[in-house]
Amino acid sequence: MRLEHSYAICTDTGADIPWRTAQVQQLEIAHLHYTMDDAAYIYDLGRETDLTAFYYAMRNSVQVKTIPVLPEAFCSMWNPVLVSGRDVLYLSLSGAMSSSFQSAQVAREQMRLLHPERRIILVDTCSCSLAQGMLVFEAAQMRAENRTIDDVAGWVVENRKYTHGLLFPEERDGLRAAGLYSGNAINELLGRQTLFSLGANGGLNQAGHFKTRQEALRGVLDYVRSVGYALENQVVGVVHADVPEKAEKLCWLLKKHAGCTQTMIMPMGPIIGAYARPGALGVAFFGSRR
Repeated sequence: MRLEHSYAICTDTGADIPWRTAQVQQLEIAHLHYTMDDAAYIYDLGRETDLTAFYYAMRNSVQVKTIPVLPEAFCSMWNPVLVSGRDVLYLSLSGAMSSSFQSAQVAREQMRLLHPERRIILVDTCSCSLAQGMLVFEAAQMRAENRTIDDVAGWVVENRKYTHGLLFPEERDGLRAAGLYSGNAINELLGRQTLFSLGANGGLNQAGHFKTRQEALRGVLDYVRSVGYALENQVVGVVHADVPEKAEKLCWLLKKHAGCTQTMIMPMGPIIGAYARPGALGVAFFGSRR
């Protein structure tokens, strides 16, 4: 039975939430698009998107770019909600990685003219992929417990700084092309691996350079152990760009060496995967302040 809440929680496909989960949690989803060799596609959270085919194409040098949510798309999604007498809480992909948050600001001003009695609260999660998704999961749970829109928005604003996301890509060309990385090329010439973490503003910080992939995995474990909070009492998420076996191994390492008793694995969608590239791994968890 579908309950009618007093407000809608909206997020976008940058959060990599599976579409079935979005349905169960009654989330409104703003769809970012991506292009492959100039043909545009919608990312539907894996409902019909073939992620294996997507990464296969990338491995075969197909050029991929992403398209942010436009203001018109937000207006089309929010208008029926506002007409029904409900408010909107939008939890966005990091504004440091996408202009979708800015589009949402434009759309909010347009909707205010049509529905001045309704509220639209925008929160930049300063996160992406599963780290963003974890904040959305918690927000949906709080709404199910009848917490107010202000309570939920306030909780996300307070706790986004304690939500950590690590990214361990096999290569960095996609991040560089997106303007998310401008590191020293010497590290790449020497074959060094780079570990990235989410910064306070939602951008990517370089969390370490390692000589080998094995050392980089140890760096992931060290990072999680050093900043993770009550790891035995939370679900630590692992996200992967078409390397499920490596994701399973990383979960095993997190359980054995970092005390993470509960883990889950999610596929990385095209929005983040377009720049992280095939083979990337990510970890999301709650910890000390970024």
